[in-house]
Amino acid sequence: IKTATSPANRGGSWPALTLRIARNEIFARHGYRFGPDELERHFAAQSWYSVSDAPPRAVVEALSKTEWNNIVLIQRREAQLRRSGSRERRTA
Repeated sequence: IKTATSPANRGGSWPALTLRIARNEIFARHGYRFGPDELERHFAAQSWYSVSDAPPRAVVEALSKTEWNNIVLIQRREAQLRRSGSRERRTA
């Protein structure tokens, strides 16, 4: 996600958990129902989060092109972090 204040535009990086939450917030804002893990607890604590009665597929299909583009950008960064983390473990 590139905004004027995002770390991507400041040369910084977001930790993996922050990226996971940012990616899933896109789904959460459409009422996506998460499983029993930290994502469900995180979003349930947000005043704006309201679970939809729609099936997950309908929620996913409702996403805009911009939202999908943001998801892809976040997924790419998550993959970069995983690759760099695995390289660091191999060299340590």
